Amino acid sequence: MKYYRLTLLICLLLCTGPQTVQAGGVFLAPLDTLKKAAGEGDPAGQYNLGTESSSNGGIRRPPQETMKGVAMSTETNKTIIRRLYDEFFNKGDLSIADELHAADFVYHEFGAPAVGLEEYKKRNSVFFHALPDRKVLIEDLLAEGDKVVARATMRATQTGDLPNIPATGRPVTVTSIIIYRISQGKIAEEWESYDQLGMLKQLGASLLP
Repeated sequence: MKYYRLTLLICLLLCTGPQTVQAGGVFLAPLDTLKKAAGEGDPAGQYNLGTESSSNGGIRRPPQETMKGVAMSTETNKTIIRRLYDEFFNKGDLSIADELHAADFVYHEFGAPAVGLEEYKKRNSVFFHALPDRKVLIEDLLAEGDKVVARATMRATQTGDLPNIPATGRPVTVTSIIIYRISQGKIAEEWESYDQLGMLKQLGASLLP
């Protein structure tokens, strides 16, 4: 292995000169550092032989600390959404909405005007009373940047009234996909799409206005 490293070093020096070894836009290390690495095998990775540069077509990877920070941030955002489903949607705790949402929160539903936090809580309160045994299961939870996407399935029995739909006692299964935007540890915005047509069919409701 030591002879292989020395052979590689010689080939690189012949191509790039004596000061700094470079390959494909990637600055490997100063020459004396490479000599130490070739001789000692660099068991602890102390010579940083993989430092990348954006010059000459190279690709600069973010520092490891930055990658860890991004991973921690997305996991924190996903934890916020898990709490929303557990404590708000499943347990019906309306007060948790004030803790998890920003004061200027905006909710978007397909085909309807955007509303703020108070109207959002009022709408969900109606569903909570109409479907008291509901269980909302997160099927997929994906996060990137400040966005979290949740694909979920709700199973419930309609024992209370919904707008224009008196209690039917029927079971219902409704799927949804919701995109959340997180800002400063709070849910700042939400875009929801759910199977409203499927829900109305299951409840035997008229599809006509």
